Amino acid sequence: MKKKSYHHGNLKVVAIEEAIILSKEKGLMTWSLRELASHMDVSHVALYKHFKDKKELLYSIAIKGYEELIEKTTFKKDFKTVGLSYIKFAQRNPVIFEAMFHPQLPPSGSKELISVSSRYLNLAQSSIIATKKDKKLQVFLKGWTSVHGYTLLFTSGTLDKLNLPKNVVNPDNFIDFLWES
Repeated sequence: MKKKSYHHGNLKVVAIEEAIILSKEKGLMTWSLRELASHMDVSHVALYKHFKDKKELLYSIAIKGYEELIEKTTFKKDFKTVGLSYIKFAQRNPVIFEAMFHPQLPPSGSKELISVSSRYLNLAQSSIIATKKDKKLQVFLKGWTSVHGYTLLFTSGTLDKLNLPKNVVNPDNFIDFLWES
């Protein structure tokens, strides 16, 4: 079988997309770069020209996730809509979300991931309306940790297993509940 030619310069982008597809089928941490190359019908050497190892490719997936979140969050007016965008992003992109927070991929392992995740968190924090700077940080930390925790429980299926009423676990209702005073 003839290998596909990716001399048009987009092998890196295609590899990230194909790694996401392969991860949906097999799991994020279960495949190798050689397996991805075979899945893509390219030589493994071609992938190594763009990624020194699988971890670097997984970081690229996480970076892609933060870039997409930044794009989706930029024009949100308040933290409530930012939180809902975050939850819905994770629902639509579970593999990317997993890469963004996988314990084997700490942000400290990639300067680019540190940078893009910081940009996202600063953007999300800027949507908080508070009168004092330290109060703004408190509101942000409480809100984001709640939204992130809910998102992890929701995307893992844990909330479904608790037999809670559907209206209670619905993301829109959760966000409304979170902002009730």
